[in-house]
Amino acid sequence: MHGPPKLECLADGTFNGSLPTCNIISCPKPQDLSNGVSNVSGMEFGATVKYECDVGYNVVGYGEAKCTSQGVWSNPPPLCEMVTCPQLPQMQNGLITRTNGDFYQSDASLVCDLGFWNRGASHIKCQANGKWDGHFLPCVATTCPMLQRYIDYGMIQQNETSVGSIARIVCDEGYNLKHGNLSTLICNETGFWHCSDGSIYPNCSEDMSCNSVICPDPVVSGNHTIIEAPESLAYQSVIRYSCIEGYKLRGHHTRRCLSNQTWSGQESICEAVYCPDISHAASLSKGLIATYNSNTSINSLNPSAHVAWNAVARFQCELGYQINGSDQLVCTENSTWSGVIPSCVPIICDKPADIEHGYVQYTELGFLSNVSYQCEQG
Repeated sequence: MHGPPKLECLADGTFNGSLPTCNIISCPKPQDLSNGVSNVSGMEFGATVKYECDVGYNVVGYGEAKCTSQGVWSNPPPLCEMVTCPQLPQMQNGLITRTNGDFYQSDASLVCDLGFWNRGASHIKCQANGKWDGHFLPCVATTCPMLQRYIDYGMIQQNETSVGSIARIVCDEGYNLKHGNLSTLICNETGFWHCSDGSIYPNCSEDMSCNSVICPDPVVSGNHTIIEAPESLAYQSVIRYSCIEGYKLRGHHTRRCLSNQTWSGQESICEAVYCPDISHAASLSKGLIATYNSNTSINSLNPSAHVAWNAVARFQCELGYQINGSDQLVCTENSTWSGVIPSCVPIICDKPADIEHGYVQYTELGFLSNVSYQCEQG
Protein backbone atom coordinates (compact mmCIF):
# COMPACT_ATOMS: atom_id res chain seq x y z
CA MET A 1 0.00 0.00 0.00
CA HIS A 2 1.22 3.38 -0.85
CA GLY A 3 -0.38 6.17 1.29
CA PRO A 4 -2.10 6.32 4.69
CA PRO A 5 -3.86 3.15 5.70
CA LYS A 6 -6.67 5.18 7.35
CA LEU A 7 -8.64 8.41 6.46
CA GLU A 8 -10.80 10.45 8.83
CA CYS A 9 -14.01 12.09 7.72
CA LEU A 10 -13.83 15.76 8.54
CA ALA A 11 -16.65 18.24 9.53
CA ASP A 12 -16.68 19.59 6.06
CA GLY A 13 -17.52 16.20 4.68
CA THR A 14 -14.08 15.39 3.21
CA PHE A 15 -11.34 12.96 4.18
CA ASN A 16 -8.25 14.18 5.76
CA GLY A 17 -5.89 12.88 3.11
CA SER A 18 -5.43 11.34 -0.30
CA LEU A 19 -6.62 7.88 -0.98
CA PRO A 20 -3.86 5.20 -0.68
CA THR A 21 -2.87 3.01 -3.63
CA CYS A 22 -2.09 -0.75 -3.54
CA ASN A 23 1.03 -1.64 -5.54
CA ILE A 24 2.22 -5.26 -6.15
CA ILE A 25 5.13 -6.32 -3.97
CA SER A 26 8.44 -6.95 -5.76
CA CYS A 27 11.65 -8.68 -4.60
CA PRO A 28 15.22 -7.58 -5.30
CA LYS A 29 17.17 -9.02 -8.21
CA PRO A 30 18.58 -12.43 -7.25
CA GLN A 31 22.28 -12.64 -6.58
CA ASP A 32 24.42 -13.88 -9.50
CA LEU A 33 25.83 -17.39 -9.04
CA SER A 34 29.50 -18.18 -9.42
CA ASN A 35 29.75 -21.10 -11.87
CA GLY A 36 25.99 -21.08 -12.38
CA VAL A 37 22.95 -19.12 -13.62
CA SER A 38 19.68 -17.77 -12.10
CA ASN A 39 16.54 -18.25 -14.15
CA VAL A 40 13.97 -15.67 -12.87
CA SER A 41 10.29 -15.72 -13.88
CA GLY A 42 9.79 -12.19 -12.53
CA MET A 43 10.52 -9.90 -9.62
CA GLU A 44 6.97 -9.51 -8.22
CA PHE A 45 5.15 -11.33 -5.51
CA GLY A 46 4.74 -14.99 -6.38
CA ALA A 47 7.52 -14.97 -8.96
CA THR A 48 10.15 -17.80 -8.80
CA VAL A 49 13.84 -18.05 -9.42
CA LYS A 50 15.52 -21.36 -10.33
CA TYR A 51 19.23 -21.88 -9.88
CA GLU A 52 21.37 -24.06 -12.18
CA CYS A 53 25.07 -24.77 -11.90
CA ASP A 54 27.45 -25.13 -14.82
CA VAL A 55 28.40 -28.60 -16.06
CA GLY A 56 30.75 -30.14 -13.56
CA TYR A 57 29.26 -28.28 -10.62
CA ASN A 58 26.61 -29.33 -8.12
CA VAL A 59 23.94 -27.13 -6.40
CA VAL A 60 24.60 -26.87 -2.68
CA GLY A 61 21.49 -25.36 -1.01
CA TYR A 62 18.07 -24.59 -2.45
CA GLY A 63 17.56 -24.96 -6.12
CA GLU A 64 14.75 -22.36 -6.29
CA ALA A 65 13.10 -19.48 -4.32
CA LYS A 66 9.79 -17.59 -4.43
CA CYS A 67 9.16 -13.91 -4.02
CA THR A 68 7.15 -13.55 -0.76
CA SER A 69 4.65 -10.95 0.40
CA GLN A 70 7.42 -9.49 2.49
CA GLY A 71 9.38 -8.62 -0.68
CA VAL A 72 12.19 -11.12 -0.03
CA TRP A 73 13.03 -14.42 -1.63
CA SER A 74 11.94 -17.43 0.31
CA ASN A 75 15.37 -19.10 0.16
CA PRO A 76 18.92 -17.77 -0.05
CA PRO A 77 20.84 -18.44 -3.30
CA PRO A 78 22.82 -21.74 -3.34
CA LEU A 79 26.50 -22.38 -3.96
CA CYS A 80 27.89 -24.18 -7.02
CA GLU A 81 30.57 -26.57 -5.93
CA MET A 82 32.81 -28.46 -8.36
CA VAL A 83 31.96 -32.12 -8.79
CA THR A 84 34.39 -34.50 -7.09
CA CYS A 85 35.04 -38.12 -8.03
CA PRO A 86 35.85 -40.83 -5.48
CA GLN A 87 39.36 -40.70 -4.13
CA LEU A 88 41.62 -43.07 -5.99
CA PRO A 89 43.40 -45.71 -3.90
CA GLN A 90 47.15 -45.88 -3.42
CA MET A 91 48.66 -48.10 -6.07
CA GLN A 92 51.18 -50.72 -4.99
CA ASN A 93 54.25 -50.84 -7.25
CA GLY A 94 53.04 -47.76 -9.08
CA LEU A 95 52.22 -44.05 -8.75
CA ILE A 96 48.97 -42.22 -9.57
CA THR A 97 49.22 -38.51 -10.39
CA ARG A 98 46.30 -36.07 -10.88
CA THR A 99 46.17 -32.76 -12.67
CA ASN A 100 43.49 -31.33 -10.33
CA GLY A 101 42.98 -33.67 -7.44
CA ASP A 102 39.71 -35.63 -7.62
CA PHE A 103 37.76 -32.74 -9.13
CA TYR A 104 35.84 -32.57 -12.37
CA GLN A 105 37.96 -32.90 -15.53
CA SER A 106 41.02 -33.85 -13.51
CA ASP A 107 43.24 -36.28 -15.42
CA ALA A 108 44.68 -39.17 -13.44
CA SER A 109 47.67 -41.10 -14.78
CA LEU A 110 49.18 -44.36 -13.59
CA VAL A 111 52.89 -45.06 -14.00
CA CYS A 112 54.09 -48.45 -12.78
CA ASP A 113 57.47 -48.83 -11.12
CA LEU A 114 60.40 -50.26 -13.07
CA GLY A 115 60.00 -53.97 -13.34
CA PHE A 116 56.19 -53.71 -13.34
CA TRP A 117 53.73 -53.01 -16.09
CA ASN A 118 50.23 -51.60 -16.41
CA ARG A 119 47.83 -54.15 -17.83
CA GLY A 120 44.89 -51.72 -17.97
CA ALA A 121 44.16 -48.03 -18.52
CA SER A 122 46.99 -45.57 -18.02
CA HIS A 123 44.78 -42.41 -18.06
CA ILE A 124 41.28 -41.73 -16.67
CA LYS A 125 39.25 -38.49 -16.28
CA CYS A 126 36.78 -37.29 -13.65
CA GLN A 127 33.39 -36.81 -15.33
CA ALA A 128 30.52 -34.43 -14.58
CA ASN A 129 28.52 -37.28 -13.03
CA GLY A 130 31.11 -37.67 -10.30
CA LYS A 131 32.54 -40.87 -11.69
CA TRP A 132 35.88 -41.69 -13.27
CA ASP A 133 35.55 -42.78 -16.87
CA GLY A 134 37.64 -45.90 -16.18
CA HIS A 135 39.62 -47.64 -13.51
CA PHE A 136 43.19 -48.67 -12.89
CA LEU A 137 44.31 -52.27 -12.61
CA PRO A 138 47.11 -53.29 -10.23
CA CYS A 139 50.66 -53.11 -11.54
CA VAL A 140 52.03 -56.59 -12.13
CA ALA A 141 55.62 -57.75 -12.29
CA THR A 142 57.11 -57.47 -15.77
CA THR A 143 58.10 -60.69 -17.49
CA CYS A 144 59.76 -61.37 -20.81
CA PRO A 145 58.31 -63.90 -23.25
CA MET A 146 59.63 -67.44 -23.38
CA LEU A 147 62.27 -67.72 -26.08
CA GLN A 148 62.43 -70.35 -28.77
CA ARG A 149 64.49 -73.15 -27.25
CA TYR A 150 66.27 -74.40 -30.35
CA ILE A 151 68.03 -72.29 -32.94
CA ASP A 152 70.06 -73.32 -35.96
CA TYR A 153 73.11 -75.25 -34.74
CA GLY A 154 72.51 -74.32 -31.10
CA MET A 155 70.02 -73.71 -28.32
CA ILE A 156 68.93 -71.00 -25.86
CA GLN A 157 69.22 -71.95 -22.20
CA GLN A 158 66.52 -70.10 -20.24
CA ASN A 159 65.14 -70.83 -16.77
CA GLU A 160 63.19 -67.68 -15.80
CA THR A 161 61.40 -64.79 -17.47
CA SER A 162 61.44 -62.21 -14.67
CA VAL A 163 63.27 -58.89 -14.95
CA GLY A 164 67.01 -59.42 -14.68
CA SER A 165 66.83 -63.03 -15.83
CA ILE A 166 69.61 -64.18 -18.14
CA ALA A 167 69.31 -66.47 -21.14
CA ARG A 168 72.41 -67.94 -22.72
CA ILE A 169 72.98 -69.00 -26.29
CA VAL A 170 75.02 -72.21 -26.54
CA CYS A 171 76.20 -73.40 -29.93
CA ASP A 172 76.61 -77.02 -30.98
CA GLU A 173 80.09 -78.51 -31.14
CA GLY A 174 81.92 -77.11 -34.12
CA TYR A 175 79.92 -73.90 -34.15
CA ASN A 176 80.40 -70.59 -32.39
CA LEU A 177 78.90 -67.14 -32.20
CA LYS A 178 79.93 -64.41 -34.60
CA HIS A 179 80.65 -62.23 -31.56
CA GLY A 180 81.40 -64.28 -28.46
CA ASN A 181 80.64 -61.39 -26.10
CA LEU A 182 77.00 -61.38 -27.23
CA SER A 183 76.21 -64.85 -25.91
CA THR A 184 73.80 -63.67 -23.18
CA LEU A 185 70.34 -62.07 -23.26
CA ILE A 186 68.95 -60.06 -20.33
CA CYS A 187 65.26 -59.56 -19.53
CA ASN A 188 64.79 -55.78 -19.40
CA GLU A 189 62.33 -53.78 -17.29
CA THR A 190 60.38 -53.08 -20.46
CA GLY A 191 59.59 -56.77 -20.92
CA PHE A 192 61.97 -57.26 -23.84
CA TRP A 193 65.05 -59.43 -24.09
CA HIS A 194 68.11 -57.29 -24.68
CA CYS A 195 71.42 -58.35 -26.14
CA SER A 196 74.69 -57.56 -24.40
CA ASP A 197 75.22 -54.59 -26.72
CA GLY A 198 71.89 -53.06 -25.65
CA SER A 199 69.90 -53.86 -28.77
CA ILE A 200 66.57 -55.63 -28.52
CA TYR A 201 66.46 -59.31 -29.43
CA PRO A 202 65.94 -60.53 -32.13
CA ASN A 203 67.34 -57.41 -33.81
CA CYS A 204 70.76 -58.72 -32.82
CA SER A 205 69.98 -62.30 -33.90
CA GLU A 206 72.33 -62.12 -36.90
CA ASP A 207 75.25 -61.45 -34.58
CA MET A 208 73.99 -64.13 -32.20
CA SER A 209 73.62 -66.90 -34.75
CA CYS A 210 75.75 -70.03 -34.51
CA ASN A 211 78.18 -70.28 -37.41
CA SER A 212 80.44 -73.14 -38.34
CA VAL A 213 84.01 -73.03 -37.06
CA ILE A 214 86.46 -72.22 -39.86
CA CYS A 215 89.96 -73.65 -39.63
CA PRO A 216 92.96 -71.72 -40.95
CA ASP A 217 94.51 -72.53 -44.29
CA PRO A 218 96.73 -75.62 -43.90
CA VAL A 219 100.46 -75.02 -43.73
CA VAL A 220 102.49 -76.34 -46.67
CA SER A 221 106.17 -76.98 -46.02
CA GLY A 222 108.36 -77.02 -49.11
CA ASN A 223 107.33 -77.47 -52.72
CA HIS A 224 106.85 -81.22 -52.62
CA THR A 225 103.51 -81.44 -50.80
CA ILE A 226 100.16 -81.79 -52.54
CA ILE A 227 97.04 -80.84 -50.56
CA GLU A 228 93.49 -81.68 -51.57
CA ALA A 229 91.13 -79.36 -49.68
CA PRO A 230 87.41 -78.50 -50.02
CA GLU A 231 86.28 -74.98 -50.85
CA SER A 232 85.17 -74.42 -47.27
CA LEU A 233 87.45 -75.28 -44.36
CA ALA A 234 84.49 -75.59 -42.01
CA TYR A 235 84.12 -77.88 -39.02
CA GLN A 236 84.63 -81.60 -39.87
CA SER A 237 86.03 -80.81 -43.32
CA VAL A 238 88.93 -83.06 -44.34
CA ILE A 239 92.15 -82.20 -46.14
CA ARG A 240 94.36 -84.86 -47.77
CA TYR A 241 98.13 -84.79 -48.13
CA SER A 242 100.23 -86.50 -50.77
CA CYS A 243 103.73 -86.04 -52.13
CA ILE A 244 105.24 -85.68 -55.54
CA GLU A 245 107.15 -88.65 -56.93
CA GLY A 246 110.38 -89.29 -55.09
CA TYR A 247 109.05 -88.03 -51.76
CA LYS A 248 107.23 -89.77 -48.94
CA LEU A 249 104.86 -88.33 -46.35
CA ARG A 250 105.83 -88.01 -42.73
CA GLY A 251 102.68 -87.40 -40.73
CA HIS A 252 98.98 -88.00 -41.40
CA HIS A 253 97.55 -88.48 -44.85
CA THR A 254 94.31 -86.82 -43.72
CA ARG A 255 93.59 -84.11 -41.16
CA ARG A 256 90.19 -82.96 -39.94
CA CYS A 257 88.97 -79.49 -38.88
CA LEU A 258 88.23 -79.67 -35.14
CA SER A 259 85.80 -77.67 -33.02
CA ASN A 260 88.68 -75.61 -31.54
CA GLN A 261 89.55 -74.30 -35.03
CA THR A 262 92.68 -76.43 -35.33
CA TRP A 263 93.57 -79.35 -37.58
CA SER A 264 93.82 -82.84 -36.15
CA GLY A 265 97.22 -84.52 -35.99
CA GLN A 266 100.60 -83.00 -36.67
CA GLU A 267 101.79 -81.05 -39.66
CA SER A 268 102.47 -83.40 -42.55
CA ILE A 269 105.81 -83.04 -44.35
CA CYS A 270 107.08 -84.57 -47.56
CA GLU A 271 110.63 -85.85 -47.29
CA ALA A 272 112.84 -87.06 -50.10
CA VAL A 273 112.99 -90.84 -50.48
CA TYR A 274 116.45 -92.32 -49.76
CA CYS A 275 117.66 -95.87 -49.78
CA PRO A 276 120.44 -97.09 -47.51
CA ASP A 277 123.94 -97.22 -48.87
CA ILE A 278 124.53 -100.87 -49.80
CA SER A 279 128.28 -100.50 -50.24
CA HIS A 280 128.85 -101.83 -46.73
CA ALA A 281 126.62 -104.88 -47.02
CA ALA A 282 128.24 -108.07 -45.86
CA SER A 283 127.65 -109.71 -49.23
CA LEU A 284 129.97 -107.31 -50.99
CA SER A 285 132.87 -109.68 -51.19
CA LYS A 286 134.71 -111.91 -53.64
CA GLY A 287 135.42 -108.92 -55.81
CA LEU A 288 131.81 -107.70 -56.13
CA ILE A 289 131.86 -104.18 -57.49
CA ALA A 290 128.74 -101.93 -57.60
CA THR A 291 128.25 -98.58 -59.27
CA TYR A 292 125.29 -96.20 -59.18
CA ASN A 293 123.89 -94.74 -62.35
CA SER A 294 126.19 -91.82 -61.62
CA ASN A 295 129.07 -94.26 -62.14
CA THR A 296 130.15 -93.79 -58.54
CA SER A 297 131.48 -96.86 -56.88
CA ILE A 298 129.48 -97.83 -53.79
CA ASN A 299 132.69 -98.76 -52.04
CA SER A 300 133.94 -95.20 -52.43
CA LEU A 301 130.82 -93.59 -50.89
CA ASN A 302 130.76 -91.91 -47.55
CA PRO A 303 129.46 -94.50 -45.04
CA SER A 304 126.83 -92.03 -43.81
CA ALA A 305 125.58 -91.21 -47.31
CA HIS A 306 122.12 -92.10 -48.59
CA VAL A 307 121.13 -92.88 -52.12
CA ALA A 308 118.28 -90.92 -53.65
CA TRP A 309 115.07 -92.40 -54.99
CA ASN A 310 115.21 -94.07 -58.42
CA ALA A 311 118.99 -94.48 -58.28
CA VAL A 312 120.24 -97.65 -59.97
CA ALA A 313 123.00 -99.80 -58.49
CA ARG A 314 124.79 -102.01 -61.06
CA PHE A 315 126.91 -104.97 -60.00
CA GLN A 316 129.82 -106.84 -61.63
CA CYS A 317 132.35 -109.33 -60.42
CA GLU A 318 136.12 -109.57 -60.79
CA LEU A 319 137.65 -111.81 -63.39
CA GLY A 320 136.99 -115.40 -62.49
CA TYR A 321 133.71 -114.73 -60.69
CA GLN A 322 130.13 -114.42 -61.86
CA ILE A 323 126.97 -112.70 -60.51
CA ASN A 324 124.63 -114.77 -58.39
CA GLY A 325 121.39 -112.75 -58.50
CA SER A 326 120.29 -109.57 -60.28
CA ASP A 327 123.05 -107.44 -61.73
CA GLN A 328 121.16 -104.20 -60.86
CA LEU A 329 118.83 -102.88 -58.14
CA VAL A 330 116.65 -99.74 -58.09
CA CYS A 331 115.92 -97.48 -55.07
CA THR A 332 112.13 -97.68 -54.67
CA GLU A 333 109.65 -95.15 -53.24
CA ASN A 334 109.38 -97.08 -49.97
CA SER A 335 113.12 -96.51 -49.32
CA THR A 336 114.11 -100.09 -50.07
CA TRP A 337 116.07 -101.63 -52.89
CA SER A 338 114.14 -103.53 -55.53
CA GLY A 339 115.76 -106.87 -54.69
CA VAL A 340 118.43 -108.78 -52.76
CA ILE A 341 122.06 -107.73 -53.11
CA PRO A 342 123.74 -110.28 -55.36
CA SER A 343 126.96 -112.14 -54.62
CA CYS A 344 129.99 -113.19 -56.66
CA VAL A 345 130.63 -116.87 -56.99
CA PRO A 346 133.70 -118.46 -58.61
CA ILE A 347 133.39 -119.55 -62.19
CA ILE A 348 133.43 -123.39 -62.38
CA CYS A 349 134.19 -125.15 -65.64
CA ASP A 350 132.27 -128.21 -66.62
CA LYS A 351 133.81 -131.59 -65.87
CA PRO A 352 136.24 -132.34 -68.71
CA ALA A 353 135.26 -135.15 -71.04
CA ASP A 354 137.06 -138.46 -70.93
CA ILE A 355 139.23 -139.49 -73.95
CA GLU A 356 139.41 -142.87 -75.47
CA HIS A 357 142.58 -144.80 -74.54
CA GLY A 358 143.56 -142.08 -72.13
CA TYR A 359 142.61 -140.34 -68.95
CA VAL A 360 142.28 -136.81 -67.51
CA GLN A 361 143.80 -135.47 -64.32
CA TYR A 362 142.74 -132.30 -62.37
CA THR A 363 142.41 -131.14 -58.80
CA GLU A 364 139.74 -128.45 -59.28
CA LEU A 365 137.69 -126.89 -62.01
CA GLY A 366 137.79 -123.26 -60.98
CA PHE A 367 138.97 -120.25 -62.99
CA LEU A 368 142.60 -120.80 -64.22
CA SER A 369 142.62 -124.39 -63.00
CA ASN A 370 144.61 -126.87 -65.23
CA VAL A 371 143.48 -130.21 -66.58
CA SER A 372 146.10 -132.81 -67.73
CA TYR A 373 145.41 -135.54 -70.29
CA GLN A 374 147.57 -138.68 -70.71
CA CYS A 375 147.30 -141.60 -73.04
CA GLU A 376 147.47 -145.17 -71.98
CA GLN A 377 150.68 -147.11 -72.64
CA GLY A 378 150.75 -148.40 -76.09
